[in-house]
Amino acid sequence: MRNKLILAIILSVTLPVNAQYLSIGLRAGLGVYSMEDLESFQEFRRKESGLPLQTTESYPITPNFRFEIANNVTGLINKYGLFYTFNSTGARSTISDYSGRLDLDAVIIGNQAGITIDHVLKKRTLLEHGIYAEAAYLWTRLKTTDYLHLIFPEEYEEAESYRFKSNGISSEFGLFLQYNLGNLRARMNLGYQFGLSGKLYLLNDKRYWLVLNNKSLKPKWDGIRLGLQLDFMFNGSLILQ
Repeated sequence: MRNKLILAIILSVTLPVNAQYLSIGLRAGLGVYSMEDLESFQEFRRKESGLPLQTTESYPITPNFRFEIANNVTGLINKYGLFYTFNSTGARSTISDYSGRLDLDAVIIGNQAGITIDHVLKKRTLLEHGIYAEAAYLWTRLKTTDYLHLIFPEEYEEAESYRFKSNGISSEFGLFLQYNLGNLRARMNLGYQFGLSGKLYLLNDKRYWLVLNNKSLKPKWDGIRLGLQLDFMFNGSLILQ
């Protein structure tokens, strides 16, 4: 009886410490990225048109969306898991009048799949703040479209598109603040992402890639990211070992 009582006391102390919780998170965020190569390429396209086009957008702040599944534990690492993020941004130069319009568009999409870890620095009842680090495989797709629509002297329409791809890796480091309420957890994060991508090749032919002034162009996903996330907590664990 005495041994059983001692065992019960040990279990009552150790089980909460070693308990694991599975979380599924959905995040919407904003990102601003350092796309110098592609901004220069958009300016080159605008000048090459020979028309006074105006650039109305050039890789502005844009939303990103994320899905995450993770283990939540106690210790030095408080959360570790897997995530997928969808990013997009782009540029447009355009001109229009009574005779028609010309649009030079560029849309770039970045996909990330990787791992994330958290460390809680301080916890006050339901409110926590800490630091996080992430690493991911990054694959990028770029689509450029030249669209011409003439109305006068007669109607004429033409569109020409090219698709490019690039692969690379990324990492992100930042701070988070989160509030726990039952099986829900609301979170805000602010971090800086570092991206390392290869050349932008034609999608179906790696023999050709995007070049400007004898320099191979690459997407640069370096930049600040802000996110709001909602986690749904469950008993259990995700086996990642």
